[in-house]
Amino acid sequence: VSHVGPLGFLADGIVLSPKCFNYESHPDNWAERVLRHEMNHFVFFSQLDYGKIQRHPLWVSEGLADYASLMHREQISSADSIEYIAGKCELLQQFPTEINAQYWAGRSFYKFMEEEKGGIGVRTFIQDLYSNPLEYALNETFNDSTDVKQLWVDNLRERLAPADSLLQN
Repeated sequence: VSHVGPLGFLADGIVLSPKCFNYESHPDNWAERVLRHEMNHFVFFSQLDYGKIQRHPLWVSEGLADYASLMHREQISSADSIEYIAGKCELLQQFPTEINAQYWAGRSFYKFMEEEKGGIGVRTFIQDLYSNPLEYALNETFNDSTDVKQLWVDNLRERLAPADSLLQN
């Protein structure tokens, strides 16, 4: 539950649809995942500094909420998914919504960040987002690296390569 006030978007609470508790049509931990996902949104949006206008792309909050809601944070393991990210996902822009890239690709970015910068790096990145533009948070986290997206895609490709060679053998 939220509203837009004079200082921006404010999160007031969480409402869950009863459908998320329909265990017959969802995985075993579905309700827990939904609750974790929505709780993450509540915490994230409650902490933003609305005195400074921050309009982060949707992948920032949806990817973070998905990353936080999964107990096992496996990385993308499909060459097609990696090429989709390489061709269509720009970090400073909205990710395509046609196949929910803001969720799975956003989650993948946070997982990549965890692998590269550790949990403290992810935490610092999120804290930077509360008061700063996304570009600032990326530059701080990756030490002004000129192409963070390329680092991410290269990391995904490197992790996929050993799995591909095992399949070929």
